[in-house]
Amino acid sequence: MKKANDILNSFNPLKLTKKISRQKELVGKAPGSLIYTGEVVDEPVEVSVIRYSDDNYETFILENVSDAHLEKGIQNVSWINVDGIHNIDIVETIGKDFKLHSLLLEDILNIEQRPKVEIYGENLVVFFKMMYINDGVLDIEPISLILGPNYLISFQEKKGDIFDNVRGRIQLENGRIRKRGADYLLFALMDAVVDNYFVVMEDIAEKLELLEDELFEDTDNRLLYELQQRRKQIVNMRRSVYPLREVVNKLNRSEFGIISEDTERFFRDLYDHTIQIIETIETFKETVSSLKDVYMTGVSNKMNEIMKVLTLIATIFIPITFIAGVYGMNFEYMPELTWEYGYISAWGLMIIMGGAMLVYFKKKKWL
Repeated sequence: MKKANDILNSFNPLKLTKKISRQKELVGKAPGSLIYTGEVVDEPVEVSVIRYSDDNYETFILENVSDAHLEKGIQNVSWINVDGIHNIDIVETIGKDFKLHSLLLEDILNIEQRPKVEIYGENLVVFFKMMYINDGVLDIEPISLILGPNYLISFQEKKGDIFDNVRGRIQLENGRIRKRGADYLLFALMDAVVDNYFVVMEDIAEKLELLEDELFEDTDNRLLYELQQRRKQIVNMRRSVYPLREVVNKLNRSEFGIISEDTERFFRDLYDHTIQIIETIETFKETVSSLKDVYMTGVSNKMNEIMKVLTLIATIFIPITFIAGVYGMNFEYMPELTWEYGYISAWGLMIIMGGAMLVYFKKKKWL
């Protein structure tokens, strides 16, 4: 119960109010208005660049955001990663340098943007979600990927991601990713995010198994609260993953000329992983529903046991109460009142009746 209280105490209604109020800033604004809808943080935005080809590799942090702009004739693939989108000026500068549409920039700054894929001129844009488990809490972060002819720009809400393995693969001279274009880099980043979904689901599956074992032993309110928290996590995962299925499906159906036919094969494999994740989420949803039924059944059984004990106690005391009531009327002409052994006999009769009923209940297996 202490754990549940700690989680409740950590809930900050002011934080929720700020989030809602920033969403309200979009109301009535002209399309393409640049407003960051997340929680504003006082942290510097870091823009990193990795440029590579089959025989070349370099990585650096940009001091001037405008240096991210690519000069014509550069054949290397450039991965420009923006950690933090709360600085609207930086996002706007990158948008101007790469001639990105204002509606696209508006979607990038909207952290509630649902997963989707769109074409803006020569750019293919993919919006989806990254997921982490931090101290048992599901953290969902939006990510936007802009694919160009020889570059890919990734916008993340905050620092820290799951792309270290991709960066390591780019460093390897004999790695497959070094021999392919920016479209394969798009697949590699999306594949890393989807693979991490399995890690998140493994954590949730483990928690559900532990919760199931506890529910069969106890019906504490803490377990119901934890079950409700798992249900919310699964609902949030479902909301983020379901639209991704259509996004990946479009990417593997030759709808976009910027993606080579060779890379489309890898998106087919990614689509299979996405379907597997969705099926697992549906299984989680059914499991949570079943565990809730188990909890309610346990509570009902516990209540039935309590009522059973109380009913048996009341049943035993009914005849005893009847005898005590009869001899408590104090009528003047009651022969047993003046009997020498009347008091002891009344006690003996009540004890015998109570004992007989206990033996009967035991024989019927009601006790």
